[in-house]
Amino acid sequence: MTTTCFKCKWQYTVNCSKTEKINHKLNEIREGHHEYCNVTVPACRNEAGFCDCNGNGNLDPGETGWDCHSGSHLEWVQKQPGFNKKNVSLEYRFALYGVDCADYCPEVCQFQFMSGPTCDPKYVSYELHANPMGFIRNTSTWKYHYQHVWDKTIPKWTFVHINNKDCTIKLGAEKKWSDNLIGAGCKKIPEGWEQPTEVSSTEVCAQKETFYLMKKSDQTLDKTGQTREHSKN
Repeated sequence: MTTTCFKCKWQYTVNCSKTEKINHKLNEIREGHHEYCNVTVPACRNEAGFCDCNGNGNLDPGETGWDCHSGSHLEWVQKQPGFNKKNVSLEYRFALYGVDCADYCPEVCQFQFMSGPTCDPKYVSYELHANPMGFIRNTSTWKYHYQHVWDKTIPKWTFVHINNKDCTIKLGAEKKWSDNLIGAGCKKIPEGWEQPTEVSSTEVCAQKETFYLMKKSDQTLDKTGQTREHSKN
């Protein structure tokens, strides 16, 4: 008996509505680049879609989606008193800033790397999501951080926070690998792997209808258990 491993993924939809049929052509392009919930979906006001947390191709209760928005309406939204990126209403987040489905599907593996003396949210330096594999310094996200966040230096990571008890990651440097860092919570990065060049991880299969829900054994870095899905504006 073969068990299908459903993956959390972003689903583009047609006719500018998150509740319409799947746009298979756009989704095939994204999946062809191994982009599921591990890569941010770029901002786009002319496309619609949703975070398919359990990978079943349907916008189920508890999953989050977005419709298209006109440019003139988005300009109006941005001109409203008190508007800023941190408090933008959920319905405009995709059109204005793009979507990271790991923020809306808490069972997706999230690996948050710290560059400080403790595992405190203020020391978060970098994040990897879902099932990261291979050389991390070749990605566009790494290159952006290197140029614009880290001022062309490579940070030394001290801790990694893992959100899900079933998630595992190990770090590679100079053709050597660390032991597996396993389970929910904060893990100290072993000496010699503070500046990894590659990673390997396990993949969590989405087999349950409640895949989008936070489990008691999971952890968010701020200890609240709140994801963006639970804190809609």
